[in-house]
Amino acid sequence: MNSTEYELFVRDIQQILLKAQALKSIRVDHNIKLKGVSGQEHQIDVYWEYRIAGVTHRVALECKLHKTRVDIGIVRDFWGVLDDVSGLRGVIISPVGFTSGAKTYATSKGIGLKVLREAKDTDYKERLRAIHINLTARLPLNPRLQMNLDESWLASNLTPQRQELIRRIESTSVIETQGVIIEDRDSGETIILSKLLAYLPVLDLENISGTHTWKKTFINGYWVEQSSQLELKLSSVKVDYEVGEATDQIVIDGGDIANTLVQDALEGTLLFVNEKGSVMGDIELEGIHY
Repeated sequence: MNSTEYELFVRDIQQILLKAQALKSIRVDHNIKLKGVSGQEHQIDVYWEYRIAGVTHRVALECKLHKTRVDIGIVRDFWGVLDDVSGLRGVIISPVGFTSGAKTYATSKGIGLKVLREAKDTDYKERLRAIHINLTARLPLNPRLQMNLDESWLASNLTPQRQELIRRIESTSVIETQGVIIEDRDSGETIILSKLLAYLPVLDLENISGTHTWKKTFINGYWVEQSSQLELKLSSVKVDYEVGEATDQIVIDGGDIANTLVQDALEGTLLFVNEKGSVMGDIELEGIHY
């Protein structure tokens, strides 16, 4: 990354921070010149205006892509620009930080100092960086449904149509559940057989091995074929089934979500920013220091 690329990178990250702080950005420019009261033109790496409560703020960013910490001389020179351009606040941005003399002078002049660079593993010390979520799903397998009819009801209510329905049910080893419901007319509960797996208990089982049984008895329950509206009175239904487990892990990595560090060199607050717009860290403490 060269100096111009760093300046553009700083501009983009700062726009994200402004948006996260709900500031209305009016103007953002890169590499412009502003004329001071002395008549001298000053080159500004990144310049923007934003508005808070109807007040417009003008900010200049001086970006220093140095390999060593920014010293007091650079801060002093930048103060000369700010002093010459009326109503202009300033921030110096560096990827490596600032000397103690630079910090002292900047504090006395109200100049902001920011470290902006790619985040490192050590930056996340004592901070939540990744969340590991272990998921174990239990699933009912191979359900075998058995319906038990109310024989006394059937003896006086068996019609040719109901006899044909019973024949169709008994003629296959797998009971057709699509379009079939069970109505408990005492409790008002309706069981949709095509969603029968949702009724089978799996989470509260201490041991999932072997065969499990779910059974429901009725006083006034009916097996209803919705297409024909044929119904058969039930005494009970029973399902035998097995249970299987599937495990997975989800990792929410803060390093991937927010991979750029923005540190206030004077206040010590840290923000972690992603170029797509996410911000995490000391958001409430950061505030505006311009």
